[in-house]
Amino acid sequence: MIATIMLSQDPPYEPLEDLGSRLMKGLTSLASDHGIALNVQGLPIAFHAGFGAGPVRSYGELRRLDASRYVEFSRVLISQGVWVAGRGIWYLSTAHDDADVDLTLERVDEAMRVFSG
Repeated sequence: MIATIMLSQDPPYEPLEDLGSRLMKGLTSLASDHGIALNVQGLPIAFHAGFGAGPVRSYGELRRLDASRYVEFSRVLISQGVWVAGRGIWYLSTAHDDADVDLTLERVDEAMRVFSG
């Protein structure tokens, strides 16, 4: 009951959506800068990233993404200090803030440089 009251008094949804949208746009921009075909789509607090063209609207389209290449990329991200699921799902929570997104995008930039280099 207390959690329900807290969420209704100070809903975190809009700030989380803003933060996630900024992260999604940043990933898309960095991928473009590095010449990487990265499809980023979904809800800003839980979205999917994968190598290939999008948008993905069906299982068949999802299967056309290069999942094994993304797993390799996720390992590079982890080596740069960005934990992501190897299946391409990215999550945000109220524990994240603008500084976290800034740092994440810096590390993703470096990971993309290493990965595409």
